[in-house]
Amino acid sequence: MFALLSAVVLLSATPTAGAAGSTTTDKSEVKLVIGASVTDREVRPFDDGKGPVAGDTVFAWTELRGFDGDSIEQVWSRDGAEVARHTLSVGSAHRWRSWSHSRVRAGAYEVRVLAPDGSELAKQAFTVGAQ
Repeated sequence: MFALLSAVVLLSATPTAGAAGSTTTDKSEVKLVIGASVTDREVRPFDDGKGPVAGDTVFAWTELRGFDGDSIEQVWSRDGAEVARHTLSVGSAHRWRSWSHSRVRAGAYEVRVLAPDGSELAKQAFTVGAQ
């Protein structure tokens, strides 16, 4: 399970077009990575073979390029129920990085990145094991 879990956690957003690990629309690129921390505005993945366990703080890090909106939302769900919604400001269309974090409990999680109009820009699923 750990090999599968680390593969899921280290992957970026579900691609719809363009390079693996990113979602590309006609003019923007959105990257979503689930990680263990953020240092100097860059995400730090979980250690090899490890994933989040109950009680850990998990970060959902988003990088936007060519995005013309002024904000995005990150919606966190556990076992199909919404558990958090964060509105994140976007300060530059050229490149912008932002993130939210949550202390997690055991279960199946999904983080979705939404544009101001509610359209889904990226999503990432991961599983949190019991301690």
